[in-house]
Amino acid sequence: MSSAVAAAVIAAIVSAVVAAGSVAVTVVTTRATLRRDHERQEADFRRTMTARLYDRRVATYPGLFAATDALRNSRLNAASDLRSHLSEAMTQVDRWHATEGGLMLSARAYEQLLELRLAVRRYLKEPADSDQLELLKYEIWDRKGKLRSAMRADLGLLFDEVSQSGQT
Repeated sequence: MSSAVAAAVIAAIVSAVVAAGSVAVTVVTTRATLRRDHERQEADFRRTMTARLYDRRVATYPGLFAATDALRNSRLNAASDLRSHLSEAMTQVDRWHATEGGLMLSARAYEQLLELRLAVRRYLKEPADSDQLELLKYEIWDRKGKLRSAMRADLGLLFDEVSQSGQT
């Protein structure tokens, strides 16, 4: 084989290797870029949805705060007929939950709402002469506070996400 033909074959092989390497680098770079773009779009989407959820919570949570106002300690102590007072309060809570409000609660807040309902049911099932009534009334008040605390935490989610990501 002549040296000219050998040089041409070597040049062709080198060109093919360089071209294959270039294609491989381009494929890897393109995939990484697409993955970063996809992750950025997902993060933007999550932020947008979090902002929308926050706005809806700001609009709907005052209704549940108002409904649970009847469960403040002073209101519980001032009720002349505590059983009917509690029934009416839970009717208001259930009305709020049956509308858009029930869709807005976080899992933690929903769990606290269920615990509040259970506490009220326990009180309502207890005999009128039971010495457990004061303890059960305290549990209702405590559960109301925990529900409200969970709702306040829900309203802080948007700000927590921003501060955790290092944005201002």
